Amino acid sequence: MASVSISLLEELWFADGGDDDAEAAAAQSMVASAAQTAGARPFPHAVQQVLTLSRDPNAEVRKVAQLIESDAALSARVLQLVNSAAMATAVRCTSINHAVALLGMKLIAELATAAAALDLFDEQGAQASTLMEHATVVGGLARHLASICAIQPDDVYTCALMHDLGKLFLLQQSGDTDYQALLSAHEHEADQLHLVEREKYGYDHAVLAAHVLRAWQIPDPVPKVVAWHHQPARALEGGQQVARLVALVRTADRLAYAIHDDADAEEISARIAADASAEYIGLRADQLARNWMDLQNVADGSRDPLNPQPAPRRTRPADQAGGDAAHGQPAREKPPVLPRKQATGWLLAAFAALALIGAIVVYLTVR
Repeated sequence: MASVSISLLEELWFADGGDDDAEAAAAQSMVASAAQTAGARPFPHAVQQVLTLSRDPNAEVRKVAQLIESDAALSARVLQLVNSAAMATAVRCTSINHAVALLGMKLIAELATAAAALDLFDEQGAQASTLMEHATVVGGLARHLASICAIQPDDVYTCALMHDLGKLFLLQQSGDTDYQALLSAHEHEADQLHLVEREKYGYDHAVLAAHVLRAWQIPDPVPKVVAWHHQPARALEGGQQVARLVALVRTADRLAYAIHDDADAEEISARIAADASAEYIGLRADQLARNWMDLQNVADGSRDPLNPQPAPRRTRPADQAGGDAAHGQPAREKPPVLPRKQATGWLLAAFAALALIGAIVVYLTVR
């Protein structure tokens, strides 16, 4: 195991103004845990280089592609993420060069980071698999919400995918069933588990993951967003970019737990839109309800980004009936489609008529 030195970073800590000695002990425990995690699971050097290059305006696209392709497993994972529902690409990418050309260096660097994170916890048990599935769904939903709210999607996928990385660290480190029990007891309770973690460990999964991300040299805003995703008020102090990312992650997180087959779209849309995070990014209930089917499709397709088989796509009953009756609109008749042979004949006749008119014009001009 590699030795990693980590110091407490005040900006990533959650200092609550309690007992100073207890807080110091908690901070020391967290730092030791972060150092152990970073040492046991070093982040791939190729991904760190890709992240550095992606922030260099003079970097060559070819070099980024070569770095990813130098790791066969990483290259395969990146392509699977590129072709997942979260990215919603119009064409299927079959090479890293194609993916970089299609999505750009910045997004490919994000996906490389996400792919490396997924690799770290592959085959770690049922609860770890559930956490990773939830993370990929939150990532896909966060990108889609950014599009709905007309927010620049830079870094949102990486932040969303890594927001609960600390839970995986704690799950791996606990060595007993204590943390598994905490997860099971508070799995669907918003903004509760991190408080229980602080009582038990002296720190929470968010600050632990943020310190490990810094040790891995993952650049901001990712560590800050991960550290503050349970502290939206503090995120507001960190500037608009961080505050928006935190709000998107929090909203997507709540939506991921709520969006299931028998969900009441109108009721859930109203409840989520009423949250302060949704209000901050300007997300309205009618926008959520109008995009509900698309959001369900994104969630379904994001649940297993490494599965090459796409999830069945949902369609509105109105789409199948030729209208939007479900939303109170009359059904619209589809325009008739001509048989191919008849359409081709008409097209040739039109070209012949144009040619004849052109010949007549030339003849009259010459005379």
